[in-house]
Amino acid sequence: MPGEFLHTRRSVLSKAALTLSVAPAVVGGVTSARATTAAVTCPESPGPEGISLADFGARGDGTDQTRAFNSARDAIQALGSDTLQFPRGEYRLDALLDSRFVHLRGVGNSASILKNTSPAGTIIRATHSTAGWEGTRLSDIGFEGTGRTQGVGFRAGNEGLTRFIEHTGRFLLDRVRFNNLAKAIERPFGNIGFDLTDCAFEEADFHIWSQGQPVSSADNHPMHPGCLIVRRGSMHRARKASVYIDGKNVAGAGQVVFDGVRFENNPGWVFYIKDFNSRGAVPGILVRNCWNESNHSAPSVEIDGEIAAPGFAKLVNVPAVAFEDSPVGPLVLENSHVITRGCNLDLLNSVSIDAGSSLTHHDARMFSGTARGLVSSIGHLENTDAVKTLNTPWFPMPPPAAARVHDASVLIASDGRTAERWEGAGETSSEIAEVALPWISQVQQLVIAAGAKSNSPTAFTIPARSWLVLQFVGRLISGPAPQVHINGMAGFGGVAHIRDPEWHTYTAVVENTGPAIAGEHVFIYSGGPHPAVIRHGGYAVTVFDCSQSALSFANSRLFPRR
Repeated sequence: MPGEFLHTRRSVLSKAALTLSVAPAVVGGVTSARATTAAVTCPESPGPEGISLADFGARGDGTDQTRAFNSARDAIQALGSDTLQFPRGEYRLDALLDSRFVHLRGVGNSASILKNTSPAGTIIRATHSTAGWEGTRLSDIGFEGTGRTQGVGFRAGNEGLTRFIEHTGRFLLDRVRFNNLAKAIERPFGNIGFDLTDCAFEEADFHIWSQGQPVSSADNHPMHPGCLIVRRGSMHRARKASVYIDGKNVAGAGQVVFDGVRFENNPGWVFYIKDFNSRGAVPGILVRNCWNESNHSAPSVEIDGEIAAPGFAKLVNVPAVAFEDSPVGPLVLENSHVITRGCNLDLLNSVSIDAGSSLTHHDARMFSGTARGLVSSIGHLENTDAVKTLNTPWFPMPPPAAARVHDASVLIASDGRTAERWEGAGETSSEIAEVALPWISQVQQLVIAAGAKSNSPTAFTIPARSWLVLQFVGRLISGPAPQVHINGMAGFGGVAHIRDPEWHTYTAVVENTGPAIAGEHVFIYSGGPHPAVIRHGGYAVTVFDCSQSALSFANSRLFPRR
């Protein structure tokens, strides 16, 4: 009868002595840790918080408690589902968790500590062989290695190359801490879902190490490494990479989301992701509301046989990556496409990008310097008081799309049709047939000697208590990136570095909080050891009476036309 196969919680646990004999299980060619026989004493009825590991003879004295864990796990599986409590203490484990209905729970991630039985060992291997979408949950537990950054804390995913291994199910970790491991979380074959909330990652080579599983035979179903969601929590002191993902080009890699996570003091990369083949309009990698501070400090790290100085993120063959409201650091992009929204770009001081990649910023923010990548819009005005600072940020924006009628608000404007003789030693100019502004087909080429400083021939006066939009349409031809700025007798605004070979409208929004300033010029300076050659399609300074009007014009892609 069907009822003969049903167990109640009380009927399974009411026996005073329960002897569990489990046949050896072979997983991926390795005999699993659940091949044990243990005599245990169980309570007549579990408490409201579930079953305690202590009821199965476990001692939190730092010794191997794998047999007690296996006995408790099997008892819970017989019940159908329940919570396994880890009292305060240290428990060494080499355990297999193959039930999605077991909730492992401690009394705090610094009080209930799981350790590996050998320095290179894995503490818990979690795998399922049957279909199901339920989640296995771990909460308020700490994983710690016994050797210096050795071993694995939690290894998830089907151990064998089994067809339809996406049914390995989801894992949910809440307030779990990892420390002193080679890999805190390892996903060698992918799995359908991994949710982490308020988890703390400390000393490790990799905090999260994940790879996809491509099709290798008719009996093997592909599995992606994505469907990873990390909410809040912290990731500190990753020696090689905090997040490593090798998608193996599995189609539909699943989305990876980091939301509200603190990345801090990681000597290696924060993100090292390659061959992540996401589909559709949803970004494959989404990082939002995260913190980035004091990372990639090591002189070099080795990953996959490559030794290189780390940065914030290395992305290889990743078609869709989005950063939102998160400080972005140095990037290496190979055949990858990145967009940012509302991000501060001050830490993005280095970008290595190939011809097959793109980097576009929406609603960009900076305190100083020249942004790297293409800025489609400026989102917030920072550090704009040009009287008090010479560090107003500049943004390389797309070339102008249309012209604005020249009126009294334009202090100075010149386009490529104007053959100007810039003033200063070591500068020559010539006219070149090229389109930078849509309505003309001519630009000016400037050759600036090393160490030379040249200024535009016409001076202008900046009105008192006004907002200005500074625009310089240019591109670098050769030599070191020259600097463009507004700088007269009083000094005004920040510096734009003309470093890209593509046409950009380098744009700054500045405020004059003081009296009128006369005798201002547009200056170009080459501080490198070799001459700099640039072309400019035009420059302009336009005045406004409020910040919102200035910002709207800066984002409009308009340019004054005489």
